Amino acid sequence: MTKRLPDELRVGPLRTADEARKWIKALHDADLMFHFDDDPAEIISIETDQRIFHDDDLVLIRARVAELFDFDFCPFEYTLALMGHNMEN
Repeated sequence: MTKRLPDELRVGPLRTADEARKWIKALHDADLMFHFDDDPAEIISIETDQRIFHDDDLVLIRARVAELFDFDFCPFEYTLALMGHNMEN
């Protein structure tokens, strides 16, 4: 069974790059990270073989992901840095 988003992810709209980074960090910290090009409705947990995101949260998630690209930073690079990947290469 899918869970509802934690409160720290129930924000919006994102108005600054700092807010966008905090939202990505909260997604990471909640173990809900996914590739932002993917539809969140199609993200499946390896452990449970069920969808990760609840239907009631999909509109919010899609809106926040769209907003991530409104700022002067790359959400993909920031996500990789959070995951410990070196982007200097």
